[in-house]
Amino acid sequence: MKFKLIMALVEDSHTENVIEASKSAGIKNLVFNTSSRFPQHETIVPGFGEKRMVDALLRDSGLPYICLRPTIYMENLAAPWSITDVNDNSCVKYPIADDRRVIWNSVEDVARYVVAALEKTELAGRIFDIGGPQAVTGKEIAQQFSSALGRDVIYKGITPPEFAKGLVPFLGETQGMGMVSYYEYVNENPENWGEVSDDLALLNYEPKDNFETWVSRLTPDVFR
Repeated sequence: MKFKLIMALVEDSHTENVIEASKSAGIKNLVFNTSSRFPQHETIVPGFGEKRMVDALLRDSGLPYICLRPTIYMENLAAPWSITDVNDNSCVKYPIADDRRVIWNSVEDVARYVVAALEKTELAGRIFDIGGPQAVTGKEIAQQFSSALGRDVIYKGITPPEFAKGLVPFLGETQGMGMVSYYEYVNENPENWGEVSDDLALLNYEPKDNFETWVSRLTPDVFR
């Protein structure tokens, strides 16, 4: 049985090429990992429109596919703009309010969800909101970091502009500041990041990574 995994499609020409190649190859099942939750209505958030476009093209193609919509990646906290605060200041900073309960996911769990979905040809046409094993607040994130690292770590919710300003040296002005609207949307629509699909068990995969297991795996190479 032939399968095709789509990890990221951001332009209609790329999507059309994948669709054409998939039809030629007789693909039995596609998986579209959107890399983020996104609404079906228009917003000013960069990237949301492209995700809707890709999903529409795949749907109209007639190809069998499953759409997976992850939440926020834990790996964002291991990025260059985050890691210094954790390692040097024992502080996890992120543009989500301290008391906001959010489901995060690791790259590895998302990858395993994709593998599981590839084998579920009978679920073609379905959309699944996926995520890690639990929704956590900033305080709970800090507790799990503390347990994994063996020292006290705190969580500090910062504003989206504060966070975006820290991205600029790494991503440039346009892309860095473009994240302001994304995290404003996250904070204004907490329900999109606090739940997974009720029928997620159909994929027959249980996510493994909470923050403690994830941080422990990245210590001491990333976290210290």
